[in-house]
Amino acid sequence: MGGRVQFVCQSSTCRRQVEIEIPTGSGTVQVSHPRRACGSEMKKAYSKPAFRILSKEEAVLRVGD
Repeated sequence: MGGRVQFVCQSSTCRRQVEIEIPTGSGTVQVSHPRRACGSEMKKAYSKPAFRILSKEEAVLRVGD
C-alpha cells in the first residue's frame, strides 16, 4: 500500500475533495494535477508541516550536511 494524496477542486462552486492512492514500487511517481468533472484543476490540500527533534545519532549524521 502506497501513500495517499488529497486534492481539492479550485472551483469556488465545487470545492470537492479527492484522495488518490499511489501504489508502492512505482518509484518516484509525480501525480499531476487532476481535473474534476466541472473542468477545474485540482491542487494538493494544505498539510501543516510536522517538526520533530532529532536524536543524537541523527544530529551527528547531519553535521556533515
